[in-house]
Amino acid sequence: MAESQGYLTLVTQQVIIPKNKAGCILEARFMTVEDIARDLGVAEDTVRSWIRERKLPAYRVGKEYRIKIVDYERFLEQRRTTDGDLQEKD
Repeated sequence: MAESQGYLTLVTQQVIIPKNKAGCILEARFMTVEDIARDLGVAEDTVRSWIRERKLPAYRVGKEYRIKIVDYERFLEQRRTTDGDLQEKD
């Protein structure tokens, strides 16, 4: 709902947080191949090849893969470059 007050427009949104049967807040702990491909701007087949090559840990759920967010973050951190990596070698 948006309200106009002078020059400012206030926008309020309702955020729905899923809860389990016990009433505890559920966290999104997994990503899909599609999520990661979109996030990195690569093809889904590229993400699947990282999984097959054991570079990116994943869980097989039916015919799909699920990747823990912490594993995805670790995967990215392991590929992070530093200033030393970018300097030309003589």
